[in-house]
Amino acid sequence: MFICAGQDFSNNFDPATSRQIMPVWDTCLPHNLPHFRCLSAPRTVAPYPAWPDRQPGERAWGQGGGREMGWAEKLPSGRYRGVYRDAFGKKRSAGIFTNKDVAKRKATAKEDAQRESPTRPVPAMTWNEWLPKWRALRAVEEGTQKIDDGRIGKHLTPRWGHELLKDIEQQDVQEWVADLRGVMAPTTVEKCYHLLSGSLKAARKAKLITDNPCHDIDLPKAGPSPERFLEDDEFVALREPLEELDQLIVDVLVGTGMRMGEAQGLHKEHIDLKRKTISIEWAWDKAVRRLKPPKDHEKRVIPIGDSLTRILAVVIKRDGLGEPAPVRYVAGRSVRSGLLLAHVDHRPFDADNFGKRFQAASRVAWVGEDDEKRRLGKVRPHDLRHTYAGRLVRAGVPIQQVQKLLGHASLRTTQRYASLADSQWESVRSVLG
Repeated sequence: MFICAGQDFSNNFDPATSRQIMPVWDTCLPHNLPHFRCLSAPRTVAPYPAWPDRQPGERAWGQGGGREMGWAEKLPSGRYRGVYRDAFGKKRSAGIFTNKDVAKRKATAKEDAQRESPTRPVPAMTWNEWLPKWRALRAVEEGTQKIDDGRIGKHLTPRWGHELLKDIEQQDVQEWVADLRGVMAPTTVEKCYHLLSGSLKAARKAKLITDNPCHDIDLPKAGPSPERFLEDDEFVALREPLEELDQLIVDVLVGTGMRMGEAQGLHKEHIDLKRKTISIEWAWDKAVRRLKPPKDHEKRVIPIGDSLTRILAVVIKRDGLGEPAPVRYVAGRSVRSGLLLAHVDHRPFDADNFGKRFQAASRVAWVGEDDEKRRLGKVRPHDLRHTYAGRLVRAGVPIQQVQKLLGHASLRTTQRYASLADSQWESVRSVLG
């Protein structure tokens, strides 16, 4: 029972709004204490109806003498979902937890926050209706947006398109992630999840939803990386069946560690044969077919070895500097020369077709002699970048320097090569005897 100035407000509802009329007080104490006082005239607050789907042990406001509390629901996994009612009576999830008491406590805290500051009703907007507005807010490269649009159309829109934003629950997201896990690689699942999470995070900022349900989601873990590091004899065996242009491509990739798009965007003017360096200034974006600054707009200079310098000197002397490629250049300095690794039409070589020829070469390549002779096995073009990094680390180049040469924004990405740093093993062996 709630009494203010002698008036009982426990069951006082405004029939026009279905909201309970309550006084504003400075504390919530039993009505029989003498220092309970009313601070202002009664006002309406969010509705607290007797919900028909109330859970066992869940108390509705004004019924049973107390307010409703959050509760915990046990899931098939053995974990607990904290559940509460928002200010408008809708069941909400406060997250999934391993401990029942923690789940209930988190749910109660969420409920308290709603009771103290009930959020205004939000527009009933579907995810499909929000999608174009969210796309306009994103600050991503054109090529990235095109790739994301493909994932959105295939994996997000069919599931979430007709869902009201306010009706998307955490458990719905978890079940969707579990479904994706059965049909695609963990890394692809994670990318789809982050797209959904990003869209709902933006919806929350736009005050279209009160909370982002993409929290405490169990994402699949990626398996062992398929990357491979080629030994010198393996690289020679791989290179031999390739034609001249493809041999030049693999020489550049393994001698610089640059990404495929960066190799496609390498101009001859950015090769300094005297200083034995290559400047990474451009990268080819195949999604939108244009040349743009490299990833994260990080231009960098890479030193090259004597063997690659000699190969490049022969090519440039024979073919000259050439003319700029007949493609679109975006947000970079103008160029005066042609591409080093150009197709016959002076455009960037086709990475997909090169990849097919590369795979064919790896299938026919053999390494070893006599009884130790074996097939080279599966190799990907990206493994040449791994091979470059592995050679540097094994030679004792600090991992931070390798990070800069590879153009990694985070050292964490480069740490995968740390296990190859065996340059000091001989000194360890000498100590061990």
